[in-house]
Amino acid sequence: MERATETIQLLESSLREQGLETAVDGSIPERPGMRVLIPVRDGKLVRTELHYVPCGELFDALQLYTTIVEDLDEHGMRELSKAAGVWNFSVFLGALAVREDRRALYHRYCLALPGKLTAGECAVMAESILTTILHYIAQFQEDALALAGGMTLEELASAGS
Repeated sequence: MERATETIQLLESSLREQGLETAVDGSIPERPGMRVLIPVRDGKLVRTELHYVPCGELFDALQLYTTIVEDLDEHGMRELSKAAGVWNFSVFLGALAVREDRRALYHRYCLALPGKLTAGECAVMAESILTTILHYIAQFQEDALALAGGMTLEELASAGS
């Protein structure tokens, strides 16, 4: 079994064993992937999609794409775009942005997987990175939902001070 497929299978199995809802994503045949719904804070779910990207002999990449808030209206898109610019200073892995075509706030990170690692080591590394990213998302998820619900960034800032 090639490292890409095995890494995704091991990661998916580990997350499923933890009680998370997972699904293998075969939508891009040359890039094995999976989706997982993860409760981040107070049972509020985020959807993470992971795709393994073969890059050559020295390393491969695992793209982690987490949708935090969906179905944004114009106000939510505007305010969350401003907020993402501020929050990105405290997120040291990857970056946040608003994707206008999907009307969603998301976080994206690409993990480099050295070619010398086994699939098991890649899966452990990916799960550790995912946990770290979710920790940062949890810190601002409530504020993101407030901004999506109609609050402005200025109102949010004054409420917090």
